[in-house]
Amino acid sequence: FYKMYTCQVLVLLVARWAVYRAKRWHYYLLDFCYFANVLLLAHLWLAPHSALLSKVTFAFTTGPLTWSTVAFRNSMVYHDLDKVTSVFLHLGPACVSWAVRWHPDTSRFGPAADAPLQER
Repeated sequence: FYKMYTCQVLVLLVARWAVYRAKRWHYYLLDFCYFANVLLLAHLWLAPHSALLSKVTFAFTTGPLTWSTVAFRNSMVYHDLDKVTSVFLHLGPACVSWAVRWHPDTSRFGPAADAPLQER
């Protein structure tokens, strides 16, 4: 599931960057939701055994990022790429974090085998 998320988020982020750059809105890409998505990608691909990063990404993606869909009243409109991207960027990371937390690929995620007991 995290591999599919990675492909989708990369395509949608590049499309969002191209559209926002053309409209000169590219500074909106420094928002918290983009930071949380990039942090999740870093956890998935750069540091999958980091317990601290796992806890931080889980807290960010299942907390403020998920609740922002309600606060900002994001809606799924299939013919509007901007709205589809917004919904995906706010709800997708929560699904990935939940799947990695509760159904991990034990060979890839979780604490390293030689990690102290406190980090497990």
